[in-house]
Amino acid sequence: CSPVASSRISIARDNSQINSSSRALSCRVARCTSISRCSARSKSASCAFRNASRFLTRTRSPKTLSTERRKRRKLQARGQVDFVVAQTPAETERLVQAMLRQKSAGYQQLGVADLFADPAWRDFVVQLTRHHVADGFVTLMALTLDQQIIATHWGLVHERRFYYLLPAYERSELAALSPGNALLHEMLRWGFDNGITVCDLT
Repeated sequence: CSPVASSRISIARDNSQINSSSRALSCRVARCTSISRCSARSKSASCAFRNASRFLTRTRSPKTLSTERRKRRKLQARGQVDFVVAQTPAETERLVQAMLRQKSAGYQQLGVADLFADPAWRDFVVQLTRHHVADGFVTLMALTLDQQIIATHWGLVHERRFYYLLPAYERSELAALSPGNALLHEMLRWGFDNGITVCDLT
């Protein structure tokens, strides 16, 4: 996987242990790729589409697209909206901590067990991120409003497949404007622009 060419697009423990864990996860992902294309075809952005706009048009009803566009306009009316792809160490640290905080808040609001209340899980995600953002295996993205992080996503890329794994967003009045959905749209565009052949959303 090659690193992302640009870190910002306007619109928006023991090293051996970590490396061993990431290799194991990579192998697991590899075994799943042949399944992903078939079982998740209705939820995947594949190379059959030439660009994200065409994919969204073909997979969303006109009413849904209209609602999403209206919410995006309302979000943009509140300030500068940017799509951010973590690349630098400082940006990576900021985004991964925001994602963990948002994800924990989401678990708590749903009344389910908070995976990241366990320090071991938090440390695993943080260390994997620090070691593999630069090589593109881990992707860490966010949507910001006037530089404030309002939605995040942590995922993996393996053999040009993008795995949508840990989406999160701020539990505030902005939630009504679906910042997580707006971020998903930007991630799909990023995928098409960076040679991703399948976006596995299952």
